Amino acid sequence: MGSTLYFEADNALWKTDGTTAGTLAVASASTLAGIANLYAWNNLLFFEGDDASNGDQLYVYNPTLDTVTNISNISGSNNDHNPSDFAAYNGYLYYSGSSSTSSNKYLFRTDGVTVSQIDATIKDIDEITLLGDVLYFEGDNGTTGNELYSLDPSTLSVANAKAEIISLYPNPTSDYIMVPSSLVNTNYTIHDITGKQVAQGLISSEKIELNLKSGMYLLNIKTDLSSITKKVVVK
Repeated sequence: MGSTLYFEADNALWKTDGTTAGTLAVASASTLAGIANLYAWNNLLFFEGDDASNGDQLYVYNPTLDTVTNISNISGSNNDHNPSDFAAYNGYLYYSGSSSTSSNKYLFRTDGVTVSQIDATIKDIDEITLLGDVLYFEGDNGTTGNELYSLDPSTLSVANAKAEIISLYPNPTSDYIMVPSSLVNTNYTIHDITGKQVAQGLISSEKIELNLKSGMYLLNIKTDLSSITKKVVVK
């Protein structure tokens, strides 16, 4: 961060400017142990730490103010948040962490002040990676084992990445869209770009009839194992 390198040593948070005199432990983090998974974002340093009272939590260090703050405060039947696998996108830091009721790792995000859990259906989140405008990660839905999933940050919808290979046509379209036969008997919703739901129904055949004004829409199809979101342009 800037001209300072932060690192973990002797179970504590340290910093260095490359000189012997400038290599020292961060005093404001001296009460924490178990320092791990450091990630610099938005001029702040995020990391896992344990104050011996609240379990492993997500902490943020502000080098300008020289302050360390616990921003996760996960507590309940499980007190260890265990944050890891960070990836930043569009004003949020996404990561995997345990919830207050389970030691399984789920998908969370933070704006640097508070944290929120995005999804509770896919567990064992690992290897979060940003590609374009989509976050990809490994996860387990409890049925099919570990697979590749994706998150659309604009809708916060999680989908099985294999399902995203499914193509819809014609697109752009005027009054209908064709879907694969594997999606027949699944439910769908359509939202406009403001997030307003404009249509919903059951896919009874491979053809979804549309009665929409010209514009861009998000078609979401929910299957037993995943949720698929596709952009549809109506001419």
